[in-house]
Amino acid sequence: MRRNLVTMLDELDFATMLSIPTTATLFNEHQELLHATSILKHPVFYRGKNYSGHQPKIDRIPLLRHYAYEHFAAELNQLNEPALIIPLGRIVEATVRTLLHQGRIRKHFLLSGFPHPSGVNGHRKRQFEDNRSYLNQQLIHYFTRSD
Repeated sequence: MRRNLVTMLDELDFATMLSIPTTATLFNEHQELLHATSILKHPVFYRGKNYSGHQPKIDRIPLLRHYAYEHFAAELNQLNEPALIIPLGRIVEATVRTLLHQGRIRKHFLLSGFPHPSGVNGHRKRQFEDNRSYLNQQLIHYFTRSD
């Protein structure tokens, strides 16, 4: 999954925007530029299988809703600088978008349309190509903004 993530980010010239050789270095020598996190920090199983976020919806389970809307939001709000949030997949993007809309997350920027980099996402490459121009526009906006 990391290889797919790095490939997509590098194809968007994200590393150049960060002035690093490749986004792969975010996981070692440039880790100070990365705050990797998850909406749900602990393993979640539903009916004996890994929870995908699709069924049941995160909003319908009080415990999951609490972690997403309280713990995750509080974690992001502790970051000092405005962060670029790169949600990995539609479910995460929708949840982050809701948090931003409700004002639970402040000052951060959401990169919309980034596909989940998992190898099991068979639509990943097509989604990336379809959204590439929009993703580039958003990154340029983020890196040229004035706070």
